[in-house]
Amino acid sequence: MQFEIAKEKAMDWWQDFCCLSASMIIEPDTFDDAMNSEYSEEWRSAADSEYHALKKNGTWKLVPRRKGMKVLGNRWIFRVKDLPNGEIERFKARLVVKGFMQVYGVAYLEVYSPVVRLETLRMLITLAAIWDYEVDQMDVTTAFLNGPIDGEVYMEQPKGYEETCVAVKVVDGELVFISNHVDDLILFAPNKKLMNELKQMLHVRFQMKDLGPIHYILGWEITRNRKERTIFMNQRKYAEKVLHRFERERCNGCKVPSTPDLKLSKVMCPTTKEEKDVMSGKPYRAVIGSLMYLMLGTRPDLAYLVRGCSQFPENPGILHWRAAKRGLRYLQEPQDWGLQLGGVQWSQQELDGHLKAFADADFENRMGDRKSIAGYLSQFCGSTISWASQTERTVALHTTEAEYMALSFLVQEVIHLRQMLKELKVKQNNLSDVFVDNESARKLANNPEFYSRTKHIDVRHHFVRELVELNEIAVKRVAGADNVADAFTKPLSRVKFEQHRASMGLISRGQYETTKN
Repeated sequence: MQFEIAKEKAMDWWQDFCCLSASMIIEPDTFDDAMNSEYSEEWRSAADSEYHALKKNGTWKLVPRRKGMKVLGNRWIFRVKDLPNGEIERFKARLVVKGFMQVYGVAYLEVYSPVVRLETLRMLITLAAIWDYEVDQMDVTTAFLNGPIDGEVYMEQPKGYEETCVAVKVVDGELVFISNHVDDLILFAPNKKLMNELKQMLHVRFQMKDLGPIHYILGWEITRNRKERTIFMNQRKYAEKVLHRFERERCNGCKVPSTPDLKLSKVMCPTTKEEKDVMSGKPYRAVIGSLMYLMLGTRPDLAYLVRGCSQFPENPGILHWRAAKRGLRYLQEPQDWGLQLGGVQWSQQELDGHLKAFADADFENRMGDRKSIAGYLSQFCGSTISWASQTERTVALHTTEAEYMALSFLVQEVIHLRQMLKELKVKQNNLSDVFVDNESARKLANNPEFYSRTKHIDVRHHFVRELVELNEIAVKRVAGADNVADAFTKPLSRVKFEQHRASMGLISRGQYETTKN
């Protein structure tokens, strides 16, 4: 859905946080719009495919409407699926039930779709690069696959037709993985023979479309160098669509996303009608939502900016808007930055002990409530897997406390990643190194003695000590200048920012192609 700032059109909530399908072709909002558009034949064909697939799966049966029935509405969702080069792959249609008409606890209890966590997907891609696995993609013709209903649910007939995410398996002594994101499947296998067997098993049970080797998933463009055992992921096409959507294709770029002289706070929010009128109609939430999707996928360098701006979605001020626009300018420098994963040729046994992570905190960073900002980054075999920038829950009384809480924040992620690796059959018998640049925080984590200045710290943070004693992690010191997590806690100078960005594994597509050749 294209957004024109000049017209200041109202945004639906779902547009605020999603422009994955911001294709140059206008995607219709309703079935009638689709049938009246210049691409009506394509939209009708896509809707036919969805409708017949649902009927074939026995999704519903037609029954007479009776008095007292709670009948849910439905709507058609139309999207254009693009290839990495910008060409149209196909027109897609999905029929969805208006589930918001149901009452939680009465009509349903728990509902979910199988969606792989992004750090899990990055970990799988890293392993695939290191082990030189085949990585193919499949698309489920219809997303309605499983999940039997334990009661009766009634839905109106669709307009126009009035009639785990990760599975691990050992096959012939070899590991194969299936990553599931709703109806998009990514298959990992050590050779083409096992890959074909895996596809055949899926074809027997479901209607599947084989998309071949992976090139494009979730808006990520995938390029690999099998000789060097690397995989490069970026969101260039999505970044281009974001800039086009907000009419910033020709804006002047900038080298850093945030400037040290500006710390966003609630004080900057408008309080008078005149100030609020200035911000009226500005697509602030839409911009932040778009930057957030980039940040969550392949752009950890946007984490600090997104964290700061996302605190003021309801009442942003002109300085908040200026910071958001700077994020768009930063996308121009250049648009094709992404993550390089892999780069080593190690066996399954050699991967033990190569999970490391960095934590940092900026004491009393946030104006107003004086809370500190915590950040972390985790890497496996030198490849960046996860990251975060977060305001700490409580006010720290001193730097050691702020750094210790940031360490606790990170260690939770490290334990999650260790468990993930174990589930993927990658042993974690050795300790995972966790780095902080505050010596007092390191000593506090390694020494169980009583500290009079830290006796008030919430017990939830002291589980770090237990994990040290259990030989799960080793808390070590890193020089402040080399702590990559510093980029998630404060604005940095260009020199420092570019140093940490390189440590994150972020390079441009052009740089990757140079190393590839």
